[in-house]
Amino acid sequence: MADLWIVVGFLAFFGTITGLLTVTFLAFTRMDKDVRRARMFIMEKRIQRFLGAFTVAFIALTVLICASMIAVGLPAAIGTGLLVVWLGGMGYGTYELFLIVRPPKGTLLRLIKKSNTGRSVLLEKAVILERSGRDRDAAK
Repeated sequence: MADLWIVVGFLAFFGTITGLLTVTFLAFTRMDKDVRRARMFIMEKRIQRFLGAFTVAFIALTVLICASMIAVGLPAAIGTGLLVVWLGGMGYGTYELFLIVRPPKGTLLRLIKKSNTGRSVLLEKAVILERSGRDRDAAK
C-alpha cells in the first residue's frame, strides 16, 4: 500500500511541474514583446535562481545516471538523496519561472513610494522611467 502512495505522490509532483511549465510557456508566448523584455530585465534575480536550481538539479541527475551506468553501486540513501535534489531543483526552478510570467499581484509593475504620511503612492510613468535610467541613456 505504501508503494501505491509513493507512485501517486511522484506522479502528482511531475503533473504539477508539467502543468506549471505548460501554463508558463503559454503565458510567455502570448505576452506582449515589450512587456516580456521588461519582465526579463526586472526579474533578473529570479531568472538567476531559476537557472541555478535547474543547473543543480541536472547535475544531481547526471551524477545519479552516470553512477548507475558505470555500476558504481551507490548506496540507496545517496541515490534517493540525489533524486530528491533533482526533484526539488526542478520544482523550485519551475516555480521561479512561473513567477516571472505570473508575478504576485502588485509587485512587478508598480513601484511603491512611501510618503511622509506613511501612505502608499503609485509613482507616475515619468518617475519610473527616470529611475530606470532610460532618459539618461537616450540622451547619450
